[in-house]
Amino acid sequence: MTIWISKLISYRNLRSKDLKQAADQPSYHETRADREIRESNRGAESGLPASQLKNGVYVDPSEYEKMKEDLEALNFEKEQRLVNDAQIEEAMQKLRDEIDEQIQKNEESS
Repeated sequence: MTIWISKLISYRNLRSKDLKQAADQPSYHETRADREIRESNRGAESGLPASQLKNGVYVDPSEYEKMKEDLEALNFEKEQRLVNDAQIEEAMQKLRDEIDEQIQKNEESS
């Protein structure tokens, strides 16, 4: 009886904010149950990537075709960028050569 009364008095002394925070905190049993659930699922989660590597992943045929087309488009864009980069490098080298020739001509004429 005295324990119950002391708890009642201590609860009355708490502010409403503190009571709300205390109510939001999970009890020991809830956290223990959550932890057990997480631990039991951990094995299933670790097995999923392994089974996907072994058996592959099912993809809808239309999605597969779309992914394949996207990949081909990306590869084509990459090749185009490489060609453009090579052309730019060529043009820059020609400009460097022309500048070097102009510098040599200016030095010879001076």
